[in-house]
Formats: sequence, structure tokens, C-alpha cells
Amino acid sequence: MAFMAVLESDLRALSAEARRRYPAVKDGAEHAILKLRALSNPSEIAHNEDILRIFLMACEARTVKLSVIGLSCLQKLISHDAVAPSALKEILSTLKEHAEMNDESVQLKTLQTILIIFQSRLHPEDEIITSCKRTEPVWRALGLDSVKARLELGLTNVRLGPGSPQIPIKDSSILK
Repeated sequence: MAFMAVLESDLRALSAEARRRYPAVKDGAEHAILKLRALSNPSEIAHNEDILRIFLMACEARTVKLSVIGLSCLQKLISHDAVAPSALKEILSTLKEHAEMNDESVQLKTLQTILIIFQSRLHPEDEIITSCKRTEPVWRALGLDSVKARLELGLTNVRLGPGSPQIPIKDSSILK
């Protein structure tokens, strides 16, 4: 399935999930579907804030299902270079808020999204440095204290997504 078709499918799923309890998210998803259909290629998505905005709005609802859909779609947008660098600060803020949620699936999606950001062209280092003290570890700056604790308890592999290879964590210095 092409990237644009996958995003449209995700927007439909988001609209269906938000149907009753979050009408603003539902309406935003439907509006984003129309915007997405009007775009001729994926590179135009980065110039259209409405599509990114609906996924951030889904995350703001702070429910597990909407957050997982929103974070999953953020991952797709970032990995396809469909996010403007100017949106990075807001994305990092959203990730920091989600790192504090107690649900494991949300924490996993948050960690996966952070790893994808660090592998992208967005260069988050500058945003992280300006949002924290220079001596503060990245995991703390992003609010990943609980994720760090899980890693210390024995998680030795991280998987970026379904079908992706596991990345072994052999050097515990990344946790410091």
C-alpha cells in the first residue's frame, strides 16, 4: 500500500475511533482526509500542517487507542520526511507528555517515535539541548524516566516496529 493510502486508512481509523467521545478529532480526521486527497505527492504533506495537526490532536486526547494511532502516524510521517523541522518542538513536547502515561503500548510507541526521530533528518539534538540543561541526560529531558527503568530491569532489545529487526542494547551507558 502506498504511503498516501496508508495515511488515509489511518485517518479513517482515527475518525472511527474518535466518533462519539471526541467529535473534534473525528471532524479533523475527515478534514485531513480531504486535504490528503488533494495532495499530488507525499513531499507536499510536510507543507500542510493540517495532516500533522490531527495526529497531534489525537495524542492530546490522551486515551490509549487515540494515542497509539496518533503516535503510529507520527512515526510514519517522520520516517517518510513528511514533517517540517519547525514542528519538531511540538512533537517532542507531545512525546514528553506521553512518556508519563502508564500504558505500556503508549510508552513503547513513544520510545519507537523517539528512535525514529533520531534517525531522521529533523536533528532533534538542538531542540533537546535548548529544552533541558546541558548536563541532563536525553532520557530525562524527554520524560522517559519510567522507560529507562524498564530498560534497566532487563529489556535487552528494542524493536522499531512490526517486521523490523530488534536492536540489541548492549551498552548500558546509553541509560546514564
